[in-house]
This record gives sequence, C-alpha cells and structure tokens, in this order.
Amino acid sequence: MFKFFILSLSFTLIFVSCGDSNPALKKTEGTTSALSPEGEYLGCTAEELEDGNVKIICADGSEVTLAKGKDGKDGEDGQSCEVTEQVGGVLLTCGETSAFIKHGVDGEDGSACSVQEDEANKGALITCSDGTMAFLKNGVDGKSCELSADPQGVVITCGEESQLVQNGEQGEQGESCEVYQESNGATVTCGEKTAFIANGNNGSSCEAIPHPDGALIVCGDSSVVVKNGEDGVDAVVDVVDPCGQETDYDEVVLVLQSGDIIAYFENGGKRFLTSLDYNKTYQTTDGTKCKFKVTSEGEVIDL
Repeated sequence: MFKFFILSLSFTLIFVSCGDSNPALKKTEGTTSALSPEGEYLGCTAEELEDGNVKIICADGSEVTLAKGKDGKDGEDGQSCEVTEQVGGVLLTCGETSAFIKHGVDGEDGSACSVQEDEANKGALITCSDGTMAFLKNGVDGKSCELSADPQGVVITCGEESQLVQNGEQGEQGESCEVYQESNGATVTCGEKTAFIANGNNGSSCEAIPHPDGALIVCGDSSVVVKNGEDGVDAVVDVVDPCGQETDYDEVVLVLQSGDIIAYFENGGKRFLTSLDYNKTYQTTDGTKCKFKVTSEGEVIDL
C-alpha cells in the first residue's frame, strides 16, 4: 500500500567551464534508471504480483520484491445522531453529546448578470447590474498522465515531464474528539487536550465599484481604492540552444532582462541551474559536449 508525499524539487548548479567533466543522468522511456557498481546505467521495470507485492527487475538480472503494507486498525464505532427543530435553530444530539446550531442570517439580494462571448474567442465578459464586471479567459488543454511503480514510491509522467512521489511514513493513531456547545462558543476536547472556540462576529457584505484608478471596495462603513497595476516586463528575453537540438534533453542558455546569463538543464524530476560569466568558454553537460562562448556583450555563440 503506497502513501504519497510530493518530493520537493532540488535545484543544483552543475554547469562548468571547459576542461571540467560532469556526467549527466540517463533517462529511458518506460523504465527507471539505476546505477551499477561499475558505473553503468541499468534499466529496471516494476511488476505488481497477484498477492499485492511489487517485484523490481533490472537488466543485469538482479531483482527485489517489495512487500505490500499491512492494513491499519479498525476505527471505533460511530454514534447515531438526532436533529430536533427549536426556536432560532436546531439541536444536534449524538449519544451524550449535543450542540445547538443557530439559524443563519438572510443575505442581501444579489444582482442580475449577463455573459457576452469575446469576439476573438479568448473568453467571456460577465457584466452585473451593480456595475461590476469580470473577464474570464478560456482554459488550455491539459496533459494526460501515467503512473509507474518505483522502489521509492510512484513516478507520475505527464507528457515529457516526470515526478517521483516518495512513499510516506505511517502516521500515529489519532484521538477522538467531543464538542460541548456553550452560550458564547464551543469547547472541543480531544483526549487530555481541551480548546475553547468563541463565536465569531457577523461580517459585513462588500461591493466593488468602478473607479478611474481601478476599483472602489466598500465594506459597511469602510472603503478602499484598489489601483490598477502596471504592466510587467518579461524576465527571460531569449532562450539559446548551443549547437542546436541534438537530444531530447538539450541543455539551454537563458538570457534575462537584467543581463544575467543562466544555463538550464532538466533530467526527469531534477532541474539544474548555474550562472555564466561574460567572456568565457563553456561545454554542455547534457552528453553532447557542445562548446560555446559568452561574449563580453552577453551574446552566446557556438565554437
């Protein structure tokens, strides 16, 4: 039985100047790569057995079987509850525990809205009778994903990107809690711990009104003007692939608006970044051994 946690992506600087060696990891479609003691990469596959265990088989003939996890303890039987209508609310009774739930306050009347499709087919404009409006952009098509077993958890592959979700550790047994309703709140007791939760104050409804500088937000007696933001600038102004496309996982160079030059390499669930200096020569670490230079003007040229 797998429990999943999201593995944080770690960023490592691996780009080096000419003369340094830094082998890249291999990735084989449909398999998980492993490194043998002799430094060779071995393709491995995962097979789920009839008894629920998972067998890992590698190309060198080695194999290992991972046993499935044990079932957890059965939970305690719950209690049936009864709802009784009373003045101002309802009384909820579960065994020896009861709580009074007040009726809510009627909300304000809403405003009628209309939907108009964008002529460029980029979305739709929603306009309401109170003067507020919003533009909803069309969504983009998603990617289909696949799951494959891994000794450390499960690999999720979506298109050309993949992510390892590691098996989580078994958590501790939880405690049951009881709620005692009081006039000004409720007392929650979980084992030997107790906490009091006070009743909250009623909030005020808000309204958005168009303003020359943006929008005026009015909530009861309070109001504030939210100004329109300024247009931003693109952080990345150019992406350079030294020596052109040579593999499915080429190393690329990012030219930033600030003038900085960043090398980027991706391998499975790992990302590698490093800052490059002007007027120096480099060699890629994606296995292509492409040599290039960053000129004193910040231009990336092949050698």
